[in-house]
Parts: sequence; C-alpha cells; structure tokens
Amino acid sequence: MQMPLELDMRHADSLAFQLAHKIGLSVEQGEYELLTIPSEGERQAYLLRHLERAIPIVAEMERTKEVVRMNGHFKHFDPLTF
Repeated sequence: MQMPLELDMRHADSLAFQLAHKIGLSVEQGEYELLTIPSEGERQAYLLRHLERAIPIVAEMERTKEVVRMNGHFKHFDPLTF
C-alpha cells in the first residue's frame, strides 16, 4: 500500500518530526525519544534504524496476508510451476 507523502521542505530542520508519525512510530517513540535526540541528522538516523527493523516485519505480514488470501486456491496451480 502506498500513501502520498507531503512534507514542508521549508522546515527541513524538522523533517524527522514530519516523518515520525507517517512511519509508524508510537507516541512514546515519536514524541519522547525523538525529542530527546539533539540534532536533525541523529533523528533521521534513528528513523532509518526504525525503518530497517520495521520494513522486513511489514513485508512478512503482507506476505502472510497474501498466503491467507490464497488459502484453498492453491489446488488451481500446476504443481510443477507452483
């Protein structure tokens, strides 16, 4: 699933805060931990680490949802090409 991303680049020094709520950070992570990080570069690195952990989990969830959707329909596939 894709969603539009609108960022106000006039406030690039707060880019991490603009992104935080769009990438699935909890209130504690977004409003507390991120606020304790002093520089924008460090905040962006924190967000990158979060995404590096979260993306594989989300991808696996999406794969699992697809398998569930196909449940019972595998019998229609040729076993040699399945």
